[in-house]
Amino acid sequence: MAVLTPPDAIPDFLIEHFDDLSPETLRGTADYARGEAYLPPDEMPDKMKEAFVLQDDETVAAIADYADELAAVLEEQDGGESW
Repeated sequence: MAVLTPPDAIPDFLIEHFDDLSPETLRGTADYARGEAYLPPDEMPDKMKEAFVLQDDETVAAIADYADELAAVLEEQDGGESW
C-alpha cells in the first residue's frame, strides 16, 4: 500500500495531530472543515480546532480532503470496518 503524503498546504503542526485520530474522528474533522458540521468532533484536539480559524480556505479544504483520505486508508488497514 502506498503511503499517504499530506499536501504541502497543511502545516506540519496540524499533520502531527492526525496520527492519533480514529477514522470516525477524521471524517468528522473533514465535515467540520467543509462546514458540513457546526461542531467539531469531541475527539478533535483543541489545538487543531483553534488552528482551523487561522487557516485560509485552501488550507482548510486540503485538511478536509486529507482527513477523508486518511480515514479511508485507516479503514482499509483495519479490514474495511467502518460505521
